[in-house]
Amino acid sequence: METIENYLDKTESATKKIFEGIDDYINILRESRSPVFVSGILDDEERKKEYEKWATEHEEEIKAFLDAQNKYVDESFAMSTLCSSLLQIAAMGIQKYSKNTEVAEGFSSLIKEGSKPAKFCIGRLERDIPIGLIIYAGRNQFNHLDDKLRELNTSIFEKLCQIESFSNKGTFYRDPAFDLNNEMLVSYASNITSLLGWRSYDNYYNDVRDMFL
Repeated sequence: METIENYLDKTESATKKIFEGIDDYINILRESRSPVFVSGILDDEERKKEYEKWATEHEEEIKAFLDAQNKYVDESFAMSTLCSSLLQIAAMGIQKYSKNTEVAEGFSSLIKEGSKPAKFCIGRLERDIPIGLIIYAGRNQFNHLDDKLRELNTSIFEKLCQIESFSNKGTFYRDPAFDLNNEMLVSYASNITSLLGWRSYDNYYNDVRDMFL
């Protein structure tokens, strides 16, 4: 009988190539680090003069970093497309091999016990959501860029983007990386895989495997 380990083995070569592609895009930023201005001067006018002198001396480095940022932004949708492929592969594995029927806490009004989405109520918690459901919502969001998402998907993103203040408990702010109202974003796949820590094959493999332990 096939298992999730068999599935991971069969998809390993393709998945590793996806990670190589993602790493190539991230390297655009890694290869050009921003110079950092540090000053101990308290007077605003003197500090401004010091900064202008520093900026002139580091003009080439600053320009290289800004160029790298612009190039990365230009490639961001391409990178997100690769990240969505990871979510798709993981989602297919869950759909095929998960035998979970229990509904995760906080989702009983949206998921029926024993339903297809219930299969995804597995894995470690990230922002109090099983990562299986995060994979489910991230995959669906990319696959339906031009369609209205179903309530379960939007609810998962709503939970993801609610961040409690460290200094003021009970106060929440919206994380723009997962806010579906953020007009600056089209796809959230790259942000989803970053949240999961899926920037290496080993992290991806361990997460998918461990969801079935």
